[in-house]
Amino acid sequence: MMGVSLLGTFYMRQMALENSQDSLTQSQENYTEAVRQYGASSKQALSALSQLERAERSYQTAQTMSTLMTISAGVQLVGFGAQILYVLPKINTLITTLRSLAITQTILNALKGPVRWAMLAGGVVAAGVGTYAVTNMLNQGGSSAPSVNVNVNNQQDIYLQYLQRVNGNSVTSAGG
Repeated sequence: MMGVSLLGTFYMRQMALENSQDSLTQSQENYTEAVRQYGASSKQALSALSQLERAERSYQTAQTMSTLMTISAGVQLVGFGAQILYVLPKINTLITTLRSLAITQTILNALKGPVRWAMLAGGVVAAGVGTYAVTNMLNQGGSSAPSVNVNVNNQQDIYLQYLQRVNGNSVTSAGG
């Protein structure tokens, strides 16, 4: 709501400035006309001059208020920007928390009722049986499991094997 109030006040100050400017212009025209028709020292001209001076003061006041309003709006916008920078990380934390709560709620909904509990129990039993089977296979040792020999060659050994295939003879070093 601060933004709406700020913009509304700013608009009202601008309208007051425009109105006082219009009044100043009209007062100037009235004074010029009174001087032309009746002379500068006439009662009509002096009355129009007094009105012109009031319009000038009113315009200056409206101009000052408009300038102050613009400065105030700028200060408020800077403060609003600082508040946004403060709140953004908190919003991110809130979103993360809400996601966690949504996951928790989904799990709780999945566990409602006896059928869903039975499904969960079945899953636990299946996981237990699988774990038992894997553990049992690992504990039996290497007698039932086939063994595999793996040779790991470094770059020099691979290069020597390549040279032996290409040359068809035995090579004992990379240089020879």
